Amino acid sequence: MRISVIMSVYNEPLNFIDEAIISVLNQTYTNFNFIIVNDNPMRLELDDYLKCWLKRDNRIHIIKNKMNLGLALSMNKAASYLDSDYLIRMDADDICYPSRFDTIISVIVENNYDLVCSSFEYIDENGLCIGKSKKQYSDEQIKAFMKYDNIIHHPTTIFKTSIFNEVGQYNDLPCAQDYDLWYRFISYNAKVHMDENVLLQYRIQPNSTTSNKRFMQSVVMDYIQKINKENSSFDKEKFNLYYQQNKQKYEKKFQLYNEKYEYFLKYKKRIMSFFCSLIFSPYNRKKFINLIKYKIYQKSNKI
Repeated sequence: MRISVIMSVYNEPLNFIDEAIISVLNQTYTNFNFIIVNDNPMRLELDDYLKCWLKRDNRIHIIKNKMNLGLALSMNKAASYLDSDYLIRMDADDICYPSRFDTIISVIVENNYDLVCSSFEYIDENGLCIGKSKKQYSDEQIKAFMKYDNIIHHPTTIFKTSIFNEVGQYNDLPCAQDYDLWYRFISYNAKVHMDENVLLQYRIQPNSTTSNKRFMQSVVMDYIQKINKENSSFDKEKFNLYYQQNKQKYEKKFQLYNEKYEYFLKYKKRIMSFFCSLIFSPYNRKKFINLIKYKIYQKSNKI
């Protein structure tokens, strides 16, 4: 089985990138190529740093973009660089457990899955564990839930290259590129598995999820759900039009959220902040409503 690990680097601190690369190279499963895309060609220290790694391990391949392309297009370049049967995603500030590849590849070989994700730990900027996401849903449950929200954690995934190419690779969206891709995998009737083993440490950095990001995520996910309900394909011009038409509406809601949610946080404890986020954040409210919708769907269809 030909495996390619694909990772894009941009502004991540070099010590985080170092930990990510070392964790990939130290896998107990060793038969893979590691394709790293330098998506910040003006960052000279990054260029020199990656060249050093190129000399240290012959599994590493470096692609240097001529200009910043963003995650989606960088991942498409990495995926097309070498022939492979499966692609493993990696983020430049995360850390793999040594058995990650062995575990997921064994599962794929035994069951012929097209897309596999796993449980993971949250770590802070110092590498300290601050929580876990350990869930396991069946193939049917995942496909049902994905109509409402994304439960497939992108950095933990391995997926079949042939289906990735067949459904059109990553679309050039500002965010939620993974949700868009998984939606198309599911429409293709791909065989999906969520492994309960914790195989990755996912780094949460200060301000990693800003209000602007939540705002954009909400717009993009609404658009993805819209085009899939209409059985239409992604069109960048149509997306840009949709974004412009809905931008003001979302901005007003998020401005209200920023003003009022921050005020309440000063005086309320954690449980109150949860209820405030539901009241003032359209993003959090939508996620909560989507969860309720899924639970109703699950109960009515006995999934």
